[in-house]
Amino acid sequence: KPESVWPRNHPFVLELYERLYQVALKQEKQDLKSAEAYLTNLLNMSKLINGEEALATKQYQVRLDDFYLTNTDDIDKARAILDNEPYKAIFAERSPFHKSHNFLANSVANFYEINDKYKEALALSKSVAESMRAKSGDKSVPYAQQLVILADIETKVGNYKDAENNMKSALKIIRKEISKNSIEYAEALAAMAKIYGIIGVYD
Repeated sequence: KPESVWPRNHPFVLELYERLYQVALKQEKQDLKSAEAYLTNLLNMSKLINGEEALATKQYQVRLDDFYLTNTDDIDKARAILDNEPYKAIFAERSPFHKSHNFLANSVANFYEINDKYKEALALSKSVAESMRAKSGDKSVPYAQQLVILADIETKVGNYKDAENNMKSALKIIRKEISKNSIEYAEALAAMAKIYGIIGVYD
């Protein structure tokens, strides 16, 4: 363990656990058990270094929640984290233009979706789209990818016209900016086909 060499609250220990976490997720065969342990260690060390109520600690809590939602079926662990609403303090203190805002907002929106709170998820997804457009422009790939996420949520609340308009905007950007041979292009088209299929049912 890194803390057997350096003090547990040494900044390098945090950095090393972060790298180990990223490596565990990026392996061809993901090591989810180790990834969970590394991220949990990061959360516990942040509590020790920064305090239970620090924004850095709350951000690790949301990241751990996102790990459970994205990589496991353990919804109960995710719910146990977000029931304490750590994201509220982060959103209250940080601007939508903060580098971590979009990840955190999409993570919480994902949690809302799983719990059938689509209106709350829609509001967060819209805020991320607006932030993306302001940061990188309305012709950027990140903005287009967020429009796809937004359109998916819009179909779930019955906003089919808005969903279709956002899909058209996203498709225009993606066709122009992403190589047709890339995985990103294929994934984007697959997501769009799914959403268009839902919209078509209600035309």
